[in-house]
Amino acid sequence: MIAKNSKFLLPLLIAGWILVITGFLARAEVPSVPDLGKLMEGASKERSLTIYHSTLYEDTKILTDNFLRKYPFIKLHTYRAGQVALINRIMSEHRAQAQKWDVIILNTLLLNDLKKQEALQRYLIRDASAYDGGFRDNEGFWYGLLINAQVLGYNTRIVKSADIPRSFMDLLDPKWIGKIAIDAEPYDWLMCLEKQWGREKTWNYIKNLSQQRPKVLRGRGLLTQLLAAGEIPLSIPLYNYRIEQMKKDRAPVDWVALDPVSANITGIALSEKPSNPSAARLFLEYTLSREGQHDVRELGRIPARLEIKPNPPRLTENLKMIPSEQNQPDDIKRVLRDFNAYMRNK
Repeated sequence: MIAKNSKFLLPLLIAGWILVITGFLARAEVPSVPDLGKLMEGASKERSLTIYHSTLYEDTKILTDNFLRKYPFIKLHTYRAGQVALINRIMSEHRAQAQKWDVIILNTLLLNDLKKQEALQRYLIRDASAYDGGFRDNEGFWYGLLINAQVLGYNTRIVKSADIPRSFMDLLDPKWIGKIAIDAEPYDWLMCLEKQWGREKTWNYIKNLSQQRPKVLRGRGLLTQLLAAGEIPLSIPLYNYRIEQMKKDRAPVDWVALDPVSANITGIALSEKPSNPSAARLFLEYTLSREGQHDVRELGRIPARLEIKPNPPRLTENLKMIPSEQNQPDDIKRVLRDFNAYMRNK
């Protein structure tokens, strides 16, 4: 029967493969560098932009305010939620083919997951080369917006200068038993250690660190507050920009970078099917330009465009930051499962 109908089946198979290959090439096609004049013309007709984000409002306000001053004909709509809730909403819209967002601002490990689900659109910004070195997606599906350098924080009233740990191995000193706090979900930090040390060394270290009886608490903001209050002497991994902000308020805290320094990246990406494509692209062009990255600097944050130094410069001085691994979104569950298993058995 198959042989008898092969003359009919073969053309169908060929047509099917053509469709598959055409779809793949359409997704893989390198987009052209945009014309800002055409983007402005298109955005002036759309007159709207919807941004979904998981960042604090103050972390995006200066960017959006300055963008709207530059392009006052655009009306901005924003929706903020926690990372899990935001991902769930996006995927619900994606499955229903009813995307309501144009631009998303989110941790790049999670943007990798959205890329895998084909919820993002590839886009080549004008200054793409400024984000080389791991601070943009290799295929152009997302770009770094700002960086959170992860460091060891300490209370300056409790920890003497001579006792400040200078390496991860120093944290295994018996004098720190019961005096270290660690974030409950440090997946990006763990993946950075794996990337630099390999799995075996990383998990041998976590096993030894668990013997120090660390306090495992959820939320790096909470850990930083407890550090300032003197309830814990040491905490890891914390964001150095936040510690610098608290130092300005005279909190007794400081930080030290332990090698390797994990760079948690907050990225920005374009919806697969934006309702306002020109306005969305215009926003990416602005936020990732030198002008937009100076806005990030004014926030006291680390711009992902590394040519622009943060304020204070100490946030990146002599730091070799290791960006989040791009190809491991599925490993988040694995590293957290293994981390929790060690910490429960401490």
